[in-house]
Amino acid sequence: MAGILAFVLTWTLAHVLQTFFFLPVLSLPFVAVSWSIHLAAFRYACTAAYGYSIGLPIPLEGFLRTLGMIFFLPNVWVGILVALLLLVNSRIQFSTAIFVYTFKTCIRGILTGTFAYVYYDPAALNYILVALASGGFYLLPSPQNYTLAALGVALAASV
Repeated sequence: MAGILAFVLTWTLAHVLQTFFFLPVLSLPFVAVSWSIHLAAFRYACTAAYGYSIGLPIPLEGFLRTLGMIFFLPNVWVGILVALLLLVNSRIQFSTAIFVYTFKTCIRGILTGTFAYVYYDPAALNYILVALASGGFYLLPSPQNYTLAALGVALAASV
């Protein structure tokens, strides 16, 4: 059903955007449909998927689950493996991931008014990937680049 909705929305938006604004449609329909399906899934899903705990503090388990989502497995053990791989590959990227996750949880907690659910936010992976690309891969590590990565994460969090 989501594929059919995405097709119809793509056809409609492509026609409207090209005819009136001379703009390409790009991935706008896919993002709109995936957000709609994602929000609907959260409305009807329970939190049993996040009930599994290995006894670590909630922020640390949230960080590890977020890293596990790189392999589409929000599991603490997979996150530990990814964290170890990041640490072995680059200490700079590992420290950037920790910094950005901490920064992101603070920003999301302030924007939403509660810190109860920020550790279970699946969008945190996007923030970590943005920061790893901007502050840990394309640019040399420096305070200015960490500030740039934090700014990118803050803008992504507000959007």
